[in-house]
Amino acid sequence: MMATRKMRCTVIGFVLAGAIATLAIPAAGQVKSKLIAAAEPGWPQWRGTRRDGLCDETGLLTSWPQSGPKVLWTVSGLGKGWSSPVFSKDAIYITGDVGNELTVFALTRDGKPKWKSVNGKAWAKPFGGARGSCAYDDGRVFSYNAYGRLACFNAENGEEIWAVDTAAKYGAAKIYFGMSESPLIDGDGVIVTVGGSKALMVRLDKKTGKELWKTKPKAQETATYCSSILADLGGKRQIITCGSRHAFGINAKNGKVIWAFRHEIEKGASAAIPVLRGDLLFISNSSREKGLSYCLKIDTAAGKATKVWGSQFANFHGSVVDVDGKIYGASRRTIAGWARVDFASGKIDYVKKDIPLGSLICAEGHLYWLAQSGKMTLQKPADKGLQTVGSFDLAKGKKDAWAHPVILGGRMYLRYGENLYCYDISKK
Repeated sequence: MMATRKMRCTVIGFVLAGAIATLAIPAAGQVKSKLIAAAEPGWPQWRGTRRDGLCDETGLLTSWPQSGPKVLWTVSGLGKGWSSPVFSKDAIYITGDVGNELTVFALTRDGKPKWKSVNGKAWAKPFGGARGSCAYDDGRVFSYNAYGRLACFNAENGEEIWAVDTAAKYGAAKIYFGMSESPLIDGDGVIVTVGGSKALMVRLDKKTGKELWKTKPKAQETATYCSSILADLGGKRQIITCGSRHAFGINAKNGKVIWAFRHEIEKGASAAIPVLRGDLLFISNSSREKGLSYCLKIDTAAGKATKVWGSQFANFHGSVVDVDGKIYGASRRTIAGWARVDFASGKIDYVKKDIPLGSLICAEGHLYWLAQSGKMTLQKPADKGLQTVGSFDLAKGKKDAWAHPVILGGRMYLRYGENLYCYDISKK
């Protein structure tokens, strides 16, 4: 589905437990699809250029010393939150709640302060702190706050260029944990899922904030905590995400719904980013009662999604990675631990239970796992299990190390609380 490389990794919601239902799965490569990369290189948006947690890095350490890799610098005072850093060519952008305001920080690539600006109110509770990560594109930084305020800033000086209160404009109700989506840039537009009475999704002009299109609302559908992916599937450019009741594919050209699939969430949320593999899509939710994940077959021409199989699981906000058809990620509830799952069948190959759940990315044949306990580990995958080849405590004994790791230019960036840490993981 993507360019050939030593490892193909795609973020997906995690598969757990045995398949509930099974249909025929198309042979690999039968249906062509691809994730559409951001126009900007490097790490300009959440989870990387394709939002798949894939790091196109080489020459990285294959093991770490006992104390962990070398710390190059640390920045403090970034406010409370769990957003991850994003990068332009010469700067880093990250958000945090400082006092009663959501603050957008710009740093140089060596961690020096550049500017800071405000994007509306801080999120007080539950779990106060910054949510979604920024997006960078063409000299602009985009931030979506927990109340639905979408703002665009000048990347050089932090001046606010425009802002739209999407909740007020499109009739979106406040959701329990606050808007947590990381905005998506596509060509001339910036896209968010508002889940309001006047629009399901909106595309605004990235230069002016003016509406380019809006998707008709769906009854009782609200935003959830999921971010979108952008893909070419079935010959159409689609924005794929989950709402509170459905997964759906939206035509990126005109905002019309191409297909929708009803998924069950009871007293839970859909937060894991979807993944596409051929014409198969994986979605998940963290319902306390049911905790269901689904593998869907997408028929773009017919405008429908059919369940291929489903599993019980509990993937929260750490997402997972798909490495050449094998899914790695963490879960709780029915299955507790980090596991490897076969994408095609849903079969669990093995479960590793000695590290608490968390988030991960992959690079050069290794998995970088940040457990919510604050332990950072480097894992080497194998057919019979996982080998830990490095570990250190980022924040010992915590339960909320939730920001996702970033690897860029031979450096690893980890955020915990008000601090951002930069590590040298290059062999050079």
